[in-house]
Amino acid sequence: MAQDHEYEVRVRWGETADELNDALDLADDYRAKMHAAYRSRDNILRQFDKLYRYHRETENGCACGKTKCETLAVINADWISDLIARVHERDVN
Repeated sequence: MAQDHEYEVRVRWGETADELNDALDLADDYRAKMHAAYRSRDNILRQFDKLYRYHRETENGCACGKTKCETLAVINADWISDLIARVHERDVN
């Protein structure tokens, strides 16, 4: 009877350890995907920042020379400007 109990405990302990390892592997996969997504987002924001150097608002329209520059309209969106500013702040710190 005690041996049966010991056997059952060992089986369940093994199953629990397997489930834990599976959960940890899954968490590592999600963490890697999350970091990749953040890197992609930062790369895109850096590209927007490069575009901003050539397309910024002037008295006559855009620095590129166009009066109604479509690129400037995209880059000047408040939410993009805010995200670019956050990337700069994080890079400084």
